[in-house]
Amino acid sequence: MGTEMASWREIPDRLTPIPEREYILALAWTWTRFYGQGPLSKQLACCLSQMVLETGRKPDPDRRGEFLWGVYAHNYNWGNIKHTGGDLARHWQFYRCAEIIKGKQVWFDPPHPQTRFRAYEKADDGMMDYIRFLAMDRERYLKAWVEGVLGGEPVVFARELGRAGYYTASIARYTRTVVRLFMEFQGKVAEVLSSRDANGIYASADEAHRERIMRLVGATVWDSYRGEFGDSEEELPEDEAREAITPNV
Repeated sequence: MGTEMASWREIPDRLTPIPEREYILALAWTWTRFYGQGPLSKQLACCLSQMVLETGRKPDPDRRGEFLWGVYAHNYNWGNIKHTGGDLARHWQFYRCAEIIKGKQVWFDPPHPQTRFRAYEKADDGMMDYIRFLAMDRERYLKAWVEGVLGGEPVVFARELGRAGYYTASIARYTRTVVRLFMEFQGKVAEVLSSRDANGIYASADEAHRERIMRLVGATVWDSYRGEFGDSEEELPEDEAREAITPNV
C-alpha cells in the first residue's frame, strides 16, 4: 500500500514554461485568492523577479517581443522548493540539481534526497504553494516575505531569503540580479495589471487605491542598500543562479 501511494504521488519530471503575460496574471489572481485583494505592482514584481531568476526565461517564438517564463520550471514549481516527507504538497518529482557547499559547486543526481522537489499539476497550484511556503509554512522566511514582498522591497526580499538559507549563491550577487529583474519587470507588471484582463481583480478599487496599486519604485532601489553589499555592481548570471538550487526546506 505504501509503495502504491508513493508511486501515485511522484510525478515524472517535465519542464512547464508559460507566456509572461499569462504568468503575471496567474500570480495576480492567485495572490487575490490568498489575500482577498489584488497585489500592488511592486509586490508582484518582487515575487516575479525571484521566481524568474530561479526558473529562467527565453524569447517566446509565438509572441514577438515577449518571453516564455519558467522555462526551467519543473512541473510548475516556480521557486524550486524542495519536498520533504512532512510537506503538505501532494506531489513530488526528482531532477538533477547543484548546490554551493563550502564555496564549491556540488551536483546531485536522482534519487538523492537533495533532488526531490515539490510538483504541481497546474500553474496556479504552484503559485499558491509558493506564496504559502514563504508567507506561512516556514517561519524563517517570514521576514523576507513581510518586509520584502509586502513592503515592495526587492533588496530586502532577496537578502533575507539568502540569510534564511533559501539559496546558496552569493547574497550580494543574487540580490543584485533580483533588483535588476525587478526594475525591468515593474513596467510590464503595471501594464498587465491595468489591462482589461485584470479588471476583475481591481474592479472595486477606487481611483486613489488604483494609483497606489500601480505606484512604481524609483530607480535607486539598489543604491539605498549598497552599503550592506559594498560597491560591486556584479550580478549573478541567471544560469548560475539556477545552479545554486538550495536546501530551502
